[in-house]
This record gives sequence, structure tokens and C-alpha cells, in this order.
Amino acid sequence: MRADVINMSLGVDSGYADEDYDPIQKAIREATQQGTLVVVAAEI
Repeated sequence: MRADVINMSLGVDSGYADEDYDPIQKAIREATQQGTLVVVAAEI
């Protein structure tokens, strides 16, 4: 099963993370490259 939309709500800002090393950013990039809409909200 392939996801059409991924909705994420992150409670804490982790600060700056390089995209090459952050697993969340890698997952978001891979999902969007496959055509999945990724919506993220974060508390700051």
C-alpha cells in the first residue's frame, strides 16, 4: 500500500539538522520524490 498523504505533528524543535544525516528529513525527501504529499507542523 502506498501513502498519498503523510501528516506529521512534531512537538519539539530539534534545531538545525543536516538533511544528509537526519532520518526524518531523508524520509520526507524520499516520500515527496515518490509523489506523496507531506504535511508537517512543529511547535516552536
